[in-house]
Amino acid sequence: MQQSASFQNEELVTTARKHFIVYISTALWHVFFGCVIFIFLVFLSEAHGAFWASVGEMISASFLLLLWTSFFYFWTNQYFDEWRVYETHMTAIDQKDILFRDESFLSFSKIQDVKFEKAGVLQNIFGYGTITIENAGTEQQFVIPYVADVEDVTNAILMQKQVLQVKEGI
Repeated sequence: MQQSASFQNEELVTTARKHFIVYISTALWHVFFGCVIFIFLVFLSEAHGAFWASVGEMISASFLLLLWTSFFYFWTNQYFDEWRVYETHMTAIDQKDILFRDESFLSFSKIQDVKFEKAGVLQNIFGYGTITIENAGTEQQFVIPYVADVEDVTNAILMQKQVLQVKEGI
């Protein structure tokens, strides 16, 4: 990833990623469906004889391969989402597909409001949530979902915005 010449000397303040619970929930769904396929295979081999057991094994192997591919796709799509806070701006890297990433840029001088939300018991227990940044640009809201340590990341963004305002004398 190339930064423009005006931002090359900027120091990275913090990096944020999605909370691990997001990966665990995806993994649990895939394990659940894998168990359903395994139970189907056992039922088919016990109840309908050797021929249907072989057919069931082939079908189950195909579904498990599809399940593994699906897990890899969802894990890659979620894991490579990243938010970077620099001294004067932040970038959001959103993994759209296996080979396609979307990168957004937001200058701290355009930020009007930063707030975070922890909705639900799990988000409060594990400390993750959604950060919403309202800005003065064309895109009115910059939403960052499932951020680990949501309060620390929000405070880092607000602190960098205040430091920039002090430097610029605003």
